[in-house]
Amino acid sequence: MSRDPTNNQPLARDPFDFDDKWNNPKYDYLGEFYSSYVNPIFWRLRGWVDDRIEDWYNAHEAKSTGNRANSI
Repeated sequence: MSRDPTNNQPLARDPFDFDDKWNNPKYDYLGEFYSSYVNPIFWRLRGWVDDRIEDWYNAHEAKSTGNRANSI
């Protein structure tokens, strides 16, 4: 559940609420697109996903070098 950065009380941000309080770096709720980018866990997870995509690419490239473009 997201929390209001001014008082730390549970609060859901309306997608059309553009109050400046939501721009506070302390508002880093991972479950919301708006604030997840300032959450350090987001970047760790994003890096892990990027690594798995690279692993997938390398595995397919090793299996059939140069044929990847034909399979898309």
